[in-house]
Order: sequence, then structure tokens, then C-alpha cells
Amino acid sequence: MKRIDDNLIEQLYNEFETPEHVKNHCKGVTDCAMKIATALNGCGYSLDLELIYGAGMVHDMARTYERHDLVGAEKLFQLGFYDESDIVRVHMRYGDYHPVETLTECDLIVISDRLVIEGDFVGVDKRYDYIEEKARRLGFLDENGKARLRRDRQKLKDLISDIESVIGRSIDEL
Repeated sequence: MKRIDDNLIEQLYNEFETPEHVKNHCKGVTDCAMKIATALNGCGYSLDLELIYGAGMVHDMARTYERHDLVGAEKLFQLGFYDESDIVRVHMRYGDYHPVETLTECDLIVISDRLVIEGDFVGVDKRYDYIEEKARRLGFLDENGKARLRRDRQKLKDLISDIESVIGRSIDEL
């Protein structure tokens, strides 16, 4: 199976002129996702670490473009990285996580993206506070948006609790 390597990651960052803070975010998300996936694999899961690494490292490569998710996904698709393309395409609007028993690589990228600010793991509450404040500043946060963020936050907290039950420790400890 064809997977993204570090040389291609650098080429894509150069092509899209990915800012350093976005590269750091991608690294932080990847690190978080890899730690969770490795812990789950140690409990009998078979998550593809190479897919998680490649998709995580490039999920926001086109961040300076409008609809960066679609721009990045299209580039990956053109290059033949179909699994990575699928993850990048949905990472911004993904909320229907699989149950803990059937978590996918996409779930782990999205979960981790919702736990990291810039390159730092901050956890659910701090990240969602950040998302809410950013949406408020940009004028995108109405009552429906607030309610959706509350639901999304709780759904993610519940899933993380399930993951922690499987791995026998908190994600913060990883």
C-alpha cells in the first residue's frame, strides 16, 4: 500500500506554502493520534500507523486556502493517496465517530485534531473553548452553533472516556 513519507510531506508543505505554526499543529495532531493508535493496537486493534502518520502530517497542509480540506484532499487524490485523501476531505466536518470497538484511522485524526492547539495537546475543554472563541470573533457563532459545539464536545468526551477504558489509562498520560 502506497503511503506518504517525510520527503513528500516536505514537498507538499512547500507547494502549499504551509506556515510553520500549521506544520507544528500537524505534528502535534499526528503525535497525539499515533500515541492513541499505538495504545489501542497494544489492546488488540489493527490501526494503520503509516496511514495515521501521513494523513495527520498533511491534514492541514492547504490551511491558507479556502476549503483547505477539499484542496488538500484533491491533491492527495491526484497523487494516488486515496485513504489519506478521504481523511483530509472529511476532517473539518466529521462528527459521527465510530464506536470505540470499531474506531478508524480517520476517527483518530479527527479526535486528535480536536485535542491540539497549534502543536500542543490541550484536551477537549481548552480546544473547544478555543473553537468557540474563534467562531465568536469571526461572527459565526449563533445559538444553534453553540448548541452544536456543546453536543460535539460531550460526544468527544464520551468517546475519549471509552478509549481510556480500553487502554487502561487517560489520554493525557500518553
